[in-house]
Amino acid sequence: MRRFAWMLVGCMVAAVAVAQDVPDEEARARWVKAHPVLRIALDPQQGAEIGAGKANPLVTEYLALAARKAGMRFEPVRTRSWAESVAAFRAHRVDVLPSTADRLLTADLGSSALLSSPFYVGRTLIVTRTVGPAEMDLWHLQGRTVAFKGGGQYEAWLEREHPSITRLPLADIHQVLAAVESGVADAAIGVDVAYYPIVRRDYAMSLRVAGTVPEMAVSVRVAVQRDEPELLAILEQSMRGLSSADNMAVIERWLETAYLRQPTVSQVLSAFRGELGLGVALIAALVFALWQMRRAQLASRRGEQQKTMLLAVMSHEVRNAVNAVTSSIDLMAREPQDGPQRDLMAIAQVSSRNLQNLLKSALDYTRSEVEGFTPDPVPCDVQAIARDAIEAQRLAIEAKSLAVRLDLPMGPLPWLLVDEVRVRQLLENLFANAVKFTERGHVGIALWQGAGENEDGVRRLLIEVFDTGIGVPANRQRQLFKPFAQVRGRLDVRLGGSGLGLAICRDIATNLGGTLEFNSEAGVGTAVRVTLPTSLVPRTTSSPPSPAAETSICGEPGGIVLLVEDHPANRQIIVAQLKFLGYATEAVDHGQAAIDRFVPGRFVGVLLDCELPDMQGYDIASELRAREAEARVTPTRFIAISANQGSDHVRRCAESGIDIVLGKPLSLDALKSALAGPVSPMAEQAVSPTPAMQAAFRDETRHDLALTCDALERGDFARALHHVHRVKGAALVCGMVAIAGIAEGLEESLGAGGGLADAEPFMEAIARHLDGD
Repeated sequence: MRRFAWMLVGCMVAAVAVAQDVPDEEARARWVKAHPVLRIALDPQQGAEIGAGKANPLVTEYLALAARKAGMRFEPVRTRSWAESVAAFRAHRVDVLPSTADRLLTADLGSSALLSSPFYVGRTLIVTRTVGPAEMDLWHLQGRTVAFKGGGQYEAWLEREHPSITRLPLADIHQVLAAVESGVADAAIGVDVAYYPIVRRDYAMSLRVAGTVPEMAVSVRVAVQRDEPELLAILEQSMRGLSSADNMAVIERWLETAYLRQPTVSQVLSAFRGELGLGVALIAALVFALWQMRRAQLASRRGEQQKTMLLAVMSHEVRNAVNAVTSSIDLMAREPQDGPQRDLMAIAQVSSRNLQNLLKSALDYTRSEVEGFTPDPVPCDVQAIARDAIEAQRLAIEAKSLAVRLDLPMGPLPWLLVDEVRVRQLLENLFANAVKFTERGHVGIALWQGAGENEDGVRRLLIEVFDTGIGVPANRQRQLFKPFAQVRGRLDVRLGGSGLGLAICRDIATNLGGTLEFNSEAGVGTAVRVTLPTSLVPRTTSSPPSPAAETSICGEPGGIVLLVEDHPANRQIIVAQLKFLGYATEAVDHGQAAIDRFVPGRFVGVLLDCELPDMQGYDIASELRAREAEARVTPTRFIAISANQGSDHVRRCAESGIDIVLGKPLSLDALKSALAGPVSPMAEQAVSPTPAMQAAFRDETRHDLALTCDALERGDFARALHHVHRVKGAALVCGMVAIAGIAEGLEESLGAGGGLADAEPFMEAIARHLDGD
């Protein structure tokens, strides 16, 4: 197209080179001053429109350039046809009349006008479909339909010279060619410079140039009134003054306006089929790679979940036996023994506790991996938690003759809002590791608060557990935070362990919004620092109990304990535990009986199951606390015993006035500490049930399963959940951890809206365990 434009420019420059002489500058200035505005006739073909409302610059812009150089301004006068333009020129309503056909210009104006040199000289083309005669002229089109751009000289010429041809005037070039392609018209006529490039580009397979119209040669020029030779001279002088760049700009804009339009989808696909094919192939490869990656990711995740669940199930199954063994050893250790038996019993106790710790770590890790947790900050004494963690390792510390320290470098800590359960788990795991890997020297815990607080009142609690143990080389510290990872060495093999402690602690610290830093040097020792966000207990929060008050509510060994437990097997086991600890027991099996039996000041403690047939333990505690307040007696210690261990359960216990929360199964140490001492960590041991207790458990569980089935058939989901919770709690107390796990799954299924059909597999699994035990 650019080469064609340069050829067109050359034709125009040569055409205007023969112009006549112009008047001198003074005469020219006088004429321009007298005629500042020139009127130009523009019909639909001569330059008014090319298509889609765009002006045709081939005439208008040349005249505009000439006017600017001459110091004049052109005013377009739009007409509807060539005949209307001629009439306006004759009536002197316009000063300039553009024309593309000398034949019509001469015939219509004769010698009444002066003509300029042609701006462009070309041909009129005949365009037909590719099928048909190879060459033709207008005589072959007599009686046929010819399309052209309407409103111009072609319409007037065909009407005058070829009346037998059916004329089809259309709005623009593309409509004209589309009419021929579709068969609406037999042929089209038009200016070569406008039609030829479009036919080659857009209609190469359907249209062709079949001939020309010699008698309608194209000659673009203008006519002026015969009495205005000065105007003609000024126009031609201005045209000669146009530079090649000016001509090129006008021609290129005209060609773009006439020929270029938004490409169709098929044209884009045809022009860029290689690039598009490559792009589609790359996208397909990328999608396939992402799909494969997603499949591998899902497979890996499923594998991890299966391994995690396998570990949890195996740990539960092993704990079932370990609980019974540990509870039996715990009871036997309290009987009189001679020297060798005492040594063997000590070994059995240490080994069983180590095994329990390994299982606890595995279960903690799988629980955090599968369920995660949401921090539940409550007011608590972090110093007391640290003392409990140290006390739990007292036997191991004394056996190794280690020095133990509880450092408070910035003084005693106030009560803080933290997640007590998770902070306790952190300290127990970290301090147990410190004692485990230290053979000489000291172990300890340091607690302090960071200076200052942010705008939300959050301060940093820093916990550092330190020791003078074997240490870890710097190049092997990173792997310690991978699950089941250990730094292997002579001492590691001897001490054993699951390799989960630090991984669990790091996950806990991260979920609490804090950090865990590990610093160690081989042969020197280790320091693990945990930084957690905390805040002071608000002033509206009730103050922590003073030591005096704590002493007042702690009963001495001996006295009567009110036990509220609806499951017969659970009652038998807990009564046996209380009897061993030196307490008498009054046991009831429902909430109203507990309210009727309770006398303020009579009992040293109340053990409450929170899920009873007639009411919840939280409501019982609130009622009993109200009666104590009326009687103005020393508060009795209320202890919740439940299979529930969630943060919501702990919160509701605190709101209802319950002092201590214990989980099932109950250990002797936890029960003793809850009744006669400061609160200790929730224990995991169970008393070994007698054959009579096991038989009672089986009978009561079968009865509960029958009642659960009946409740589900009647649509009483609340009653069904109650009986399932009884099964879970009793199983935990009796050490039947597998049954407890199945019952927990049934509880979750019913809580999610499951029905009898969903519950039957769980109940059948529990029945199989009962028949197999």
